Amino acid sequence: MLDVLTPLVEGTGIDFATITDENGIVIARTHDPAKMGDSVMNQKNVQVALKGEPIAVIESGTVVKLSARSGVPVKNEQGQIVGVISVGYDLSKEHVVDEIKDLFGTDATLFLQDTRVNTTIVKENKRLVGTQLDPEIAHRFYKKTRVILVMPKS
Repeated sequence: MLDVLTPLVEGTGIDFATITDENGIVIARTHDPAKMGDSVMNQKNVQVALKGEPIAVIESGTVVKLSARSGVPVKNEQGQIVGVISVGYDLSKEHVVDEIKDLFGTDATLFLQDTRVNTTIVKENKRLVGTQLDPEIAHRFYKKTRVILVMPKS
């Protein structure tokens, strides 16, 4: 399965693809080929695809911390759902926030709950990933904009 899937992923520019069975158990994944047999039923894209609907979401995963993913149902010849193909972009890659910074002329940070998973903010030549969001800053931002995106942990 990986012999077919990997070249397809590499040819599209997406970062990864995962194939599950009808129970959300991983059959194959391009981003960690040795890891299979684990459940990804905690992922919204898998849950919705197993109900028969395609979906695109931003969520955390078991291997990729934060990603933009799309899940689609896989059906057999009788039309029964037998699994999911999930593909996505790894949002923890530095180029993601670098492009946001270039586009808007300001630093950019992506959080998973209150932990920085990607940022353009650098201190002592290191990006400040893994650091915590200051609750006061979060409160001021929310109060001013009324918008804050917080991703649940898987």
